[in-house]
Amino acid sequence: MIDSPSFTPPAFSMQPAAGPDGPSVDRMLSCSCHRIVARSFETMTNLIDQTERVLGDARVLMDQAGTIDWEGEAAQAFRAGLVRASDMADGQLFSLVQARRLLEEETRA
Repeated sequence: MIDSPSFTPPAFSMQPAAGPDGPSVDRMLSCSCHRIVARSFETMTNLIDQTERVLGDARVLMDQAGTIDWEGEAAQAFRAGLVRASDMADGQLFSLVQARRLLEEETRA
């Protein structure tokens, strides 16, 4: 990606290629771009879904681990580590929500 204030990345769309008379089936079928974009969208959506599930499962396990009946400095350090890991998982989940929203916005453009 070019890091320049004057650079605007091109938007992609899953809409058919339009000619002077509107969308052209021939143009749409002959261009592999639409299939590639659709496949990429599907791949990214699947990865986001899988990652959300894994992070959700990890959050449940971290919450359960935090309830272990254990006292002392090691227990405190362990729980502090769980809090940090939980915070990171929350940040990743938030990023995934944003990524999904951007992906959906781009495909509607």
